[in-house]
Amino acid sequence: MTKYNRPQIIQFFISLISLTLFSLTMSGVAHAEGNCPPGYYPVGGQGVQGCAPIPNYGSSGGYSAPSYRTPSTEGYVASGTNGVIGVATAKIFRGKLEEKALQACEKKGGTDCRIWFTYDDNHCATVGQAEGTNRLYKARTTAGEVSDVVPMLVPGSRKALGRKKVLEACRYDGFPEAQCKIIYEDCRRLNLP
Repeated sequence: MTKYNRPQIIQFFISLISLTLFSLTMSGVAHAEGNCPPGYYPVGGQGVQGCAPIPNYGSSGGYSAPSYRTPSTEGYVASGTNGVIGVATAKIFRGKLEEKALQACEKKGGTDCRIWFTYDDNHCATVGQAEGTNRLYKARTTAGEVSDVVPMLVPGSRKALGRKKVLEACRYDGFPEAQCKIIYEDCRRLNLP
């Protein structure tokens, strides 16, 4: 029987642990190819990578009804250097929204109109102005943001948070409360608050 001394035993266990860690690391790399979550497979090529759902993954193999999404709504807000805003919103067809918002701003007398911000289904957009000035303020609030402050199901809570943010910013700039006005509000997503 061969006798092993202490340094040889320690060396053996270090080698065994190293081999185990290496094997675990390599097996993780093999399973993570494409960086896609379970139920998805890697797609793309030529430097473009992505993941696509595996058809009928996790189903019993029978007929699966198609899933429908609510049409997306997007809004563009353009502002002029003289404090005039123009807005364009639409469902699904977004192609010319940017152009429409700029035209709306110019039609109202805006000068040097540019896209100021955008919002979509998950947002409330609020714009305020210090009356008698060209100073504008904006807030884009989400349901998640509201749920941290007030219960999400309280009617108007997203709109109320947007108003609060805009009016606070106006007052922070030194304008009296009576001079700070809301000039535009829009909440999207199936009439949620």
